[in-house]
Amino acid sequence: MVMLLPSGALPGVIWVESEFDGQFATCGPNSLGMAESYGLQRYIGSPVAGQTATTVIYNRMRATGRADPGGASNMGGLEAQANADGFKTARRNGSAGWKDWTIARLNEGATVLVEPSKGQVLHDLVSGQGMDATNLAYHFNLIVGYKAGPNAAQNWPEGFWAADGDNGATNPVVNGHRTRVRGGHNLQYYTVANYAASAPIAFMAVYPKVTITPPNTLPAMPAEYAAFLADPEIKALGWKYGTYKGEPALIDGNGTPTYRGMALWVAAHPQYYKGDFADNLAEGPEENRAQVETWNAVHGDGAVQTYRRMRLVYSRPENRIYVMWIGSALVALEKKTGVAA
Repeated sequence: MVMLLPSGALPGVIWVESEFDGQFATCGPNSLGMAESYGLQRYIGSPVAGQTATTVIYNRMRATGRADPGGASNMGGLEAQANADGFKTARRNGSAGWKDWTIARLNEGATVLVEPSKGQVLHDLVSGQGMDATNLAYHFNLIVGYKAGPNAAQNWPEGFWAADGDNGATNPVVNGHRTRVRGGHNLQYYTVANYAASAPIAFMAVYPKVTITPPNTLPAMPAEYAAFLADPEIKALGWKYGTYKGEPALIDGNGTPTYRGMALWVAAHPQYYKGDFADNLAEGPEENRAQVETWNAVHGDGAVQTYRRMRLVYSRPENRIYVMWIGSALVALEKKTGVAA
């Protein structure tokens, strides 16, 4: 049995790609292509032939009459194709008990195709993106992990990690034009409540053909992190090396992660996290913001991470990280609300 990692996701590599590869009803082949790639631990697309995993499954299903010319299929056809490709499967219909059944299959090492009858309502908490479609009804995506609820790494409600070829994050707008991800790795996170609102009606577990074991090593530690953690006082305060969303991270004594540019800033400024500032722990992980400073719009969008004594801000237009003037922000808020902090 392959158990979920502490993050709630399955071990191994998970491939995520856009549904739209010349056809516009291929969410079934798309989901099965991602499931089979995971189950083989190799991407089944053929870059040399210009075929995605979605296209490979679509061609197989068209050749056997399991999908119509536009790519539309049903769970029965998808199971028949998975079995023909040598994969063990398990199916169930109806929404009663769907969550517990799905978690059980994930804990057995399977990925789970799900068919929401109201797919338009799905919303990714990672990117904030909805669906790249309108009036989306019967739809397939792939559940690849489960998270029980808020923890030190993510203050998110109970939900599932998913690979969804119709989500806007898998079909991003770049320089004003819609683009398509092919063989990517960024997952979507849909809450249990969001999945329930999508009214799922059918499920199919696809079991891997190969043994997939959880990784037992962390990514190589960046030199900047190592220098920060080598400080005896920092180490004594419980800081350590770990990962967040699969990337290298600094984890403080409360178990809260800081990663990417924010972590590099922290590593370069240890004086803000020891001595008189030993209690300067993060209030939570980094958060994306459409406006990083509501009282001062000049800095635009980006991300913030709030600590007990300060707030770090990443301004995307300025491409820099800085310490926010928290006092100025507080005064502006008090003037706006008329309530003293």
